[in-house]
Amino acid sequence: MLALRSLGMDIELIAFNGEDYFSAPGQTVYVDRYSDTFDTIALAINLDGVGLNNSDTAISLFSCSDDLARIIDGKIAASKTTCKIAPWPQGDHMLFAGAGVPTLAATSQDIFPLVDTVIHTTGDTPDRVDKGLIVAISRFLIDVIGSVDEIFRRMV
Repeated sequence: MLALRSLGMDIELIAFNGEDYFSAPGQTVYVDRYSDTFDTIALAINLDGVGLNNSDTAISLFSCSDDLARIIDGKIAASKTTCKIAPWPQGDHMLFAGAGVPTLAATSQDIFPLVDTVIHTTGDTPDRVDKGLIVAISRFLIDVIGSVDEIFRRMV
């Protein structure tokens, strides 16, 4: 989906490892290498547990300007599969949010009760994922990225 867009900014996809375990080694290496460039990040997006069957995608915003939050809130309101929830501090997004980087965290609204009973157990299986919700959040994020790109182009 991103390949179909002509953007005035770079997109970096990062798969961190170890967030749920001691020391978050992927995050540590990333911070060591790139923390001095965090001020150039227009928006960090963390997808963590999206696509749970029968569950809207829950969006939390951190360190976003009022204008950016208003744009994203409008997209949430227009979406049939997303909702906004209070910020949740568990996840890779806190690496960026804690540094003041505008951050969007997305998860499944109904995922939190599963943290101690299903997630990271043998019950955490692909049949719990709704592929349609994965496509929907992908489209939502492409729309958000397009808006961030418009803001970015006006600033340069």
